[in-house]
Order: sequence, then structure tokens, then C-alpha cells
Amino acid sequence: MEENKEIVNLLYQYLVDVKKVVKDLKLESKVDKEGLSWIGELPKSGKIEEKGIAYQFHGVGCLVEWQNKSIDFDFNFRYEQYDSVFGIDTWFAAYYLESLKLPQYSKLDENESRVRAVLDKLVKQGQIIKEEHYYYFKEDYELLQESKEE
Repeated sequence: MEENKEIVNLLYQYLVDVKKVVKDLKLESKVDKEGLSWIGELPKSGKIEEKGIAYQFHGVGCLVEWQNKSIDFDFNFRYEQYDSVFGIDTWFAAYYLESLKLPQYSKLDENESRVRAVLDKLVKQGQIIKEEHYYYFKEDYELLQESKEE
């Protein structure tokens, strides 16, 4: 049970880190608009030296190296106006855990299985919503649903 709590806490930290680096990337783009249009203003890969960020856009996401952590995520183009709400992809979360260099999270495949098991359990408990292959903490998912109604 303690491991589950630790993983949930680390997943919350992962999302905090995603939001932080997205904020910094958006500031670097110098575009002050809602949505994701700012992404096109940045090179496909680069560095923001003063923030200690190295980034590489890929597909619908981005891989960021920041503070000795690998933060990989997808942008939520379905809810384009929300560039501050992100779902959890189990492989990206597993990669993040591995990057923390904690001995209990040193194996990527095991991390992915453990993350998926914890998230699936929380889905059954109603604390997490799964949409496609992304998992959302309930409060984040509710924000996305509100955006659909606007």
C-alpha cells in the first residue's frame, strides 16, 4: 500500500513538472495566447539555458530534460485551449520514474507495469478517469469537461 501512495505522489509531481516546463516553453515562445499555437513558434528542439531546459518536440508531445529529470508528455490537442491539463501516459510516467534515479524505480518495464496497476486500481475506485490510453486525476478531467461545455 505504501508503494501505491509513493507512486501516486510521484505521478502528482510528474504533472507538476510537466506544467512547469510547459509554462517555461510557452514563455520562451513569446506567444501570449490560449491554446497551443505557441508550439509552432519554437524550434523543434533546443535549450532554454537560463531555465536549464533541453527540449525535443515529437509527434504530439515533447521530451524535456530538466533538473536531471526526463519529462516526456503529450499535448492534449483534443482540448486545445487547455495547455495546463495533462493526462498520464504510463510509459512516459515510467520513464520519468526511472529518471529520478531512485533504486526502486530503476527498471523501465517494471515501472510501467506498476504505474498501470496503480492507475487501474484508482480508476476502479473512481479517483482516476481513463480516456483512450491517458489517465487523468479526477479534478483535471473535470476541468477538461468544463472546457467542452464552453
